[in-house]
Amino acid sequence: MTVKALAVIIALTFSTASLVKAETLTLCGQKVEYNASSNAGNLVGIWIGEIIAFNAAYSVDYSRCWALAIEDVSASGTIKSKLVLADNTKNMHNGTRYGTQGRVLNWPGQLGPGGATLRFASDDGRNSYDLQRQGETKMEGKVVYPTGTGRLFLVKQK
Repeated sequence: MTVKALAVIIALTFSTASLVKAETLTLCGQKVEYNASSNAGNLVGIWIGEIIAFNAAYSVDYSRCWALAIEDVSASGTIKSKLVLADNTKNMHNGTRYGTQGRVLNWPGQLGPGGATLRFASDDGRNSYDLQRQGETKMEGKVVYPTGTGRLFLVKQK
C-alpha cells in the first residue's frame, strides 16, 4: 500500500511539473524561451529598449535593440535573466543598418541595495551593464564593452 501511494504521489508531481511550460517569445527578432517565477515581484518581466553606444574600433555611434527577460529574483537579490541582442545595428550617423550576431544569453545579475539598481557582468568582467530603475516600468543604465561604452533605455512590456 505504501509503495502504491508513493507511486501516485510521484506520478502527480511529474504530471503537475510538466504543466508549467516556458513561453516562446520573440524579442528583438530572437526566439526566447521565457519561464517567469510567479512570486518574484514586479521586477520580473520583459524589459525592451535599445542600447546607444560608441564602438571605438570602428569610430561609429550605433543603436541596437536590447531586451532583458527577467525570470526570477531570489531573496538574496540574485537575478535570473536572459539578455537578448538584435541581429542588426543602426549606424547613428547615416541611418544604415548592418548585420550583427543576434544573441540570447543566460545572464545572471545582482540587485543592489534597496532594489533600485541592477548589475550584470560577463564572467570575465569585460562586459558590464549597470541599470537604475526609474519607477515601476522604466530602467536606464550604462554599458561597458572592450570596444566602447554606451547607454541603455528599457521599458517593461510584460
